[in-house]
Amino acid sequence: MAEEEGIQRGLVCIFVVLEPCRTFSLKFQNDGPRPEPARRKCLYIYYCFMDREFGLIHVKLQTWFPMQIQIYVNGHDWLERKLTANGIPFTKHDNVFLRIDDWKRAQKLSDRFTGLNWPWILEGYARFVNPLLRDLLCGYQHYWVTSQSEYSTDIAVKSFSDLRELFPRLLSHSTLCFGAKDVMGFLGRKLTGHFLGEIISDLNDGGWHRRIPGARIKHRVKENWLKMYDKDGSVLRVEMVINNPEEFKVRKKVTRINRRVMEWVSKRKGVTYPRFRS
Repeated sequence: MAEEEGIQRGLVCIFVVLEPCRTFSLKFQNDGPRPEPARRKCLYIYYCFMDREFGLIHVKLQTWFPMQIQIYVNGHDWLERKLTANGIPFTKHDNVFLRIDDWKRAQKLSDRFTGLNWPWILEGYARFVNPLLRDLLCGYQHYWVTSQSEYSTDIAVKSFSDLRELFPRLLSHSTLCFGAKDVMGFLGRKLTGHFLGEIISDLNDGGWHRRIPGARIKHRVKENWLKMYDKDGSVLRVEMVINNPEEFKVRKKVTRINRRVMEWVSKRKGVTYPRFRS
């Protein structure tokens, strides 16, 4: 729709969908009504924008209390605009860079993504789509958290034949040679007798032996996982998906009995959580 109508910036379209939601209901007892968590259905409004910095994004607004908002942003589209602004030639197909003339400079640009002022950026869109933040809820702000994050490491190869020869060997090795201890290590954990949860390695060969694309290996620990697959036949992608960052430990200063000390603590979901050293 954006391409057909030549939309370079601003609102592209709006969708309204009935979906399950988390909300509250009133439970009446002898001492009067009190709110309790409840599962219901309500309308969600999907606003699709073409953002000057981030490209195509969508904002999902729950129309029933507590009116949660979810915003989707693609870092590859953000980097594409940064490369263009800095005059760095590249070739991009879908969600993958097939060629960048200056990889080191592109990596430096990409490293800035996590340091953006996310609360200010996200709150701006929230106030644009929810008029109650300018009226009934004036003065209130959202507490922004990361619902799901995906970090990809892309390894570009010179030809499809190079990746076609290497990829099946990598799939076989990662399936036959990696156990639960290795998978835990990939995700920054140690396997102990106190661990409660599932560790799963799942191979989808995609019919690779029949030369059909779509093969991938996924190592999962609870809600977080690693995936490896090929993109467009010329890029090997290792993708880390984080749904529960509290499974990871980060080293930061915390207050203990009126003293600031350095400790390993669980990472939080908030987007303003301080940067850390692993």
